[in-house]
Amino acid sequence: MKGIKEERIMVLGLLQEGKITVEEATKLLESLSITSGMDAYACESHDVEEKINKFTKSVEHFAKDAGSKISCAYRTCEPKVKSGLKTALEKTASALNRASESLARSLENNDVEVVIEEDNNHNEEQ
Repeated sequence: MKGIKEERIMVLGLLQEGKITVEEATKLLESLSITSGMDAYACESHDVEEKINKFTKSVEHFAKDAGSKISCAYRTCEPKVKSGLKTALEKTASALNRASESLARSLENNDVEVVIEEDNNHNEEQ
């Protein structure tokens, strides 16, 4: 049978690994305190609660920091993504226009072959 101290360490390990929530860990630790029936472990329970509180604050700080960094990255990348998408749409529209013009010429000449001509002016701009 494991001692109370080992069981508490195991509960904290589960909490640290993310296998249980802070509330679940607190309930488990409280139940260990109740079942032990020993006052000697009251101080240790307080230490565990402090560790849980410190761990919780650390996780909250990490989450806020990560959220801030993700938000900053999004604000930085958004204009670049929009610009790239606009360029891709413009090139697609240009290619479709050239294909449409080629098809129209082919239909006028009763020619069944459709030739897509490259827009050299557009390629030189890049």
